[in-house]
This record gives sequence, structure tokens and C-alpha cells, in this order.
Amino acid sequence: MYKLFGRALLPLLLLLLLPCAAHAAEYDGYIVRIEPAVSLLSEGDGLPAGVEEIYASEGLYKVEDPAMVEELADAGLLVYAEPDYLIELETVPDDPALAGGKQWSLSLVGMEYAWNHGITGASPSGERVRVGIVDSGLYADHEDLAGTAVVPGTNYCVKEGAAARGDTTDNVGHGTFVAGVIAAATGNGTGIAGMAPDVEIVPLKCFDGQTGSISNIVAAIYGGVDGYRCQVLNLSFGTTAEKAGQSLRDAIAHAAEQGVLMAAAVGNVAAPGVSTGSDPLLYPAAYDTVAGVGAVDADKRVSSFSYQNAGVWITAPGEEVYGLSNTSAGAYKSGSGTSYATPMVTAAAALALSVKPDLTCAEWMELLRSTAEDLGEPGYDFAYGYGLLRIDRLLAELRSMWFVSETEEGLQLTTRREEVTPGSTVLAATVVYGASGKQLSVSLAELTAAEDGSLTVRLELPAEGEPDAVRMCVLLLQSGALAPLGRHWERLLC
Repeated sequence: MYKLFGRALLPLLLLLLLPCAAHAAEYDGYIVRIEPAVSLLSEGDGLPAGVEEIYASEGLYKVEDPAMVEELADAGLLVYAEPDYLIELETVPDDPALAGGKQWSLSLVGMEYAWNHGITGASPSGERVRVGIVDSGLYADHEDLAGTAVVPGTNYCVKEGAAARGDTTDNVGHGTFVAGVIAAATGNGTGIAGMAPDVEIVPLKCFDGQTGSISNIVAAIYGGVDGYRCQVLNLSFGTTAEKAGQSLRDAIAHAAEQGVLMAAAVGNVAAPGVSTGSDPLLYPAAYDTVAGVGAVDADKRVSSFSYQNAGVWITAPGEEVYGLSNTSAGAYKSGSGTSYATPMVTAAAALALSVKPDLTCAEWMELLRSTAEDLGEPGYDFAYGYGLLRIDRLLAELRSMWFVSETEEGLQLTTRREEVTPGSTVLAATVVYGASGKQLSVSLAELTAAEDGSLTVRLELPAEGEPDAVRMCVLLLQSGALAPLGRHWERLLC
């Protein structure tokens, strides 16, 4: 049987827990992390009374009684303990009038490019990008989700093994709205057009109302990454650094380490207030590996409610966005908030992954930055971040970038060019330069574009120690005309 050891209170733990007692309404028990190698279970036993599993493989549990936290600490098992704070979904009161089905937001971000090039959230071979929606669940019977690939998700608001664990019904409507922005069916003559209709949606329910706990959110993130193998996470909520604690930071870091792309709402000023221009940072939007999303209106002006701070990486339409309602199969509504700007960036991540499945977090963040439409003050600012999301620029850049992978023979480079049609041929000129800028060698190879228009170049790097070789580059040329096609690829050798 499991046994607690001693009841001595560590002074540091006392300082951690006692200040929280004044805010009982803001948290629900404690998140504890014990040494991962330690199990709270003996064979055949259940968890001790008052202990719930959050994510056992990471040593994460929830306890109700501070005395048990003290005993874990006294036994030398405790890595950390923190209050299980309650946070609210990011939304603001919206105009009850429907927007009449007009999705002005899509043209503002250049969605026509994706439609014109058949980029819908699945690779040319049909593999769907998997998107986890960490939210209030999903009304899967909505008419505009008919045909959408929905993976049965998990309700993290109930305990492991409970009958309702698989019930991800959306009682709030927030998760359904977010899902519709990303993946509502297109071309069905009904409702709205989702931005990435061919993705797989995974409802990761951790809000059973407007409020959810950090422990449920953390469990949903780990479950979405490790259990469901989600490639993208939508995080339309936020909380302060104090409430986020170490457990949320660790969960986000784990997702980033697994290569998951993430977008999160930067936060909303409560109505009828407006941003001060220096609003508090909310998490997970303010973490370095997460794209923090602010909101703009139809005139590309930052929304008055959108938080302005260093957590804003990019902005997207977030006022009077038209989407799905959870009230009936044919119901729609308009909504405002950074919550509803966030899934547009999430959808962009899914579209990007359908073009380049091995896109890294760092590449994703840089791609958002470099292709955004600069708004507000020139360069980066707290209101707009790096600017407005532009799907057209982002996908065009992604389709023309050089993607490099290591092989046993050397390097393999893949790129796409708008002016290259499938089956056509181009020349790849590979040049090696010396320190003085002199060309040491030049070679030509004829390439044939694949069915998706991509070109693949295979290179052998110069032998190690080759005299004076400092860089090499590849320039694509029109076969027969020797006219350059786009930008060249370059690599420093020393």
C-alpha cells in the first residue's frame, strides 16, 4: 500500500501555499510534481484518497489537502507544488446580430491563395494535419461540420476511467466556434468556409463552462501531444504568470520539444474597457515557442479590447467574426475576441504543415514574422506584433523556400517555384566559392519538377579541408535560356 511519510511542514512550502488561502475562489486544490521515477501506486492499489492523476508519466498529480502536500515534501518526493488556479476562456461580449454569413476576415488575410492552389490542410498524398483544440469541447453534429474529420477526443474535466471521459460535448460554444473557423466544411452551400477543411480535429475538453483549471489544461496538452499526436494546438485562453505556474510552462515546453506548432490568445480587456497599450502578459501566449495572437477589425485597426504587450507576435481578424454556434445543428453567430483571431493562425499552421510536414517551431515563428503585413508603428510593436497574418504571403514563401535535409550522400534540397509547372525541366547551377570570392567550381544538373511542382537537388559537400572553399550556392535556371528563377540557396562552409 502507498504510505505518506511524516507531517513536518517545510518553511518554503508553507510560504508557497499559505498566500493562496486568501484566494480560495481562484483555485481548486494543488498541482504537485513528484520525482517521475516514483509511483504513487502499489500493484493492485488505486491512488490514495484525495489524489488525482493529471499526467503520471511526468509525475503530475492533483491533491486537495495541503497536509498531503506537506507529507510529500517531508518524504523528499516533491519536485514542486502550486495552486491549481482556475482561468477563463478568452472572449468578450459580442453583438447578438449575426454577420449575415459574410466572412470579411478571410479575404483580409489572403485566403484566396490557399483555395487557388488547393491547399486545404492535407498533403498531396491525402495525409491530414491533426489539430488539437484545447477548449470547451465540440458540437460535432453541427451541419457545417458534416464531412469534417473529427477524432473522438477526451474530456479532461472528468477523472480517468469515468464514463463521461469520452464525452466532449460543448456546453459553452467556445470550442465549437474555434473549430468552425479552422475546419468548417467548404463547397457545401451551407454556412461558413473553414480555412483548413481537410484537417483532423481533436476536441481536448478542459473547460466545462467558462472556467477551467490549470490541471485540466495541462492534462489536455500532454494528452493532445503524446496520446493523439496532434501537430498543432489551438490555445484560446490565457492567464497570468503567477497562475500559469511551472506545470503549464513544462507542458508547453514539452509540446514544443515534440515539434508541435501552437497559437494562443493574448487576452482581452473586459468590456467596456480598452487596452492601455501596456497590458499584463498572459500565458501561454507569452511563451517564446507560442504565437501570441491579437485582434484587428475589418479596417486592419487593432481592436480596442485586444491586449497590447510583448506577448503579441501577430494579429488576425477578431471582431464580428462569423462562426458556428453550439445551440443547434444549423445555428450560427458572430463573435469578437482574441480567442476567435487565434484559430485563424492555427489554421495557417495546419496549411503550412500540409505543404511542409516537417516544418519546425522555429521555422513557423519566423515564417509568421517575415510574411506578416506590417501595421501600426514600422517594425515590431505591442499592438500588432509583427503585423497582420497573411496566408497568401506565408504559403507563397513556404512554397518557394529551400528545405534542406541530410542524407548519407550529402544534402537534399527541395523547393517550389510558381513559374515551374509539373513535369517541366530546369537547370541547377552549383557554385563553390573561395575566401576571395573566386569561383572554385561550377556544375550543372537538369531537374524535372514533380507532380506537386517541387524540385529536388542533391548535393555533395566539398571534401573537408578543401583549400579555400568557404561557401557554396545553388541557382535555378530556365533550361535552354539560362535565366535565373527566383532566389538561390547558399550555405557557408566554414
